[in-house]
Amino acid sequence: MLADILGREGDWNGARGALQRAVELEPANDDLRLELAFAALESGQLDVAVAELDVVLGRTNRRNVRALVLRAGVENMRDRPSDALRFLDEAIALDAENGYAHKERGRTFAKLGDVDSTIASFAKACESLPDDFESHYNLAALMLGQAPGDGATEADLAAWERVVSDALVRAYVLSPKTGEEQLLLQQRIEPFLRGSPDRAFQLAMVLVKQDREVLSLYWLQRAIEWRDRWPPADRAENLVEAFVTAGRLYLVAGQPDAALDSFRNGVLTNPNHFGARFELGELLYVQGALQEAKPHLEKALELFSEAGIAPEMQGAVRGTIERRLERIESEGATAPSGAAEGEGGH
Repeated sequence: MLADILGREGDWNGARGALQRAVELEPANDDLRLELAFAALESGQLDVAVAELDVVLGRTNRRNVRALVLRAGVENMRDRPSDALRFLDEAIALDAENGYAHKERGRTFAKLGDVDSTIASFAKACESLPDDFESHYNLAALMLGQAPGDGATEADLAAWERVVSDALVRAYVLSPKTGEEQLLLQQRIEPFLRGSPDRAFQLAMVLVKQDREVLSLYWLQRAIEWRDRWPPADRAENLVEAFVTAGRLYLVAGQPDAALDSFRNGVLTNPNHFGARFELGELLYVQGALQEAKPHLEKALELFSEAGIAPEMQGAVRGTIERRLERIESEGATAPSGAAEGEGGH
């Protein structure tokens, strides 16, 4: 609806106007009234929000949890945290696992200066709202300020590090793709990884799934930089995966030269890795270096049965390699006598 579009664009005044017209048409629709109250809060129209919320609370005998949480938000915006807590106590009595109630409770305790209760509330919000950036970001910031003192036991320090690291990483993964938060969190996270190439690589893989190529590359570079910390028995296999994944991301980022270097490093690390051979051969082929691509594509074909390619993709991938090699053979057969190796069709 129009209000949703206006809200996503940050035009909360426009969204409020659209919702007011909708409520006039459906005055018995409590969900619309709650959306109107939310838009009114976002646009700073607190009196409008209160009016709509009081209608819903009166109609539901104060049993609408979202209305209670939004009403608490109004009181916090009015700098009345004690009043906000009363609404939140009602909300949590109705739904003890409501993440939004615990999140608002965290904001409320922060206003009251109760650090322990603020941390506990945001921690509970993080459990109920695993994809809420603000809850994880606030928990991470609060926990960073609660580092154990010099007399802390190793167990206490390890427990603190685990909570902080988890909150930092989760906030980082959820952070807005534009803005300073992701870079600030990145700087905070690195010391907690303690130079672990495994943890850096795992974080990079999570970011790959979110199409955050630049951030993924940063952690792949760290994994490669910290490679000596992989056990010798696992190092080559882990490192080649890092090189190949980085190469693919460089291609997405429009950096073919960097991709070429990364794929070459992958082949040097493990000459019998299908992905490294295939990606290097394919990139060289696309760049027109057909004769240079040939041995890598041939080796990829030799390794194909052990590549672990999904069954539905096997025909397409094998067909691509075979067509590339056929063209290379054809170009080589028709090249003028004396042509330099590597010259071919375009």
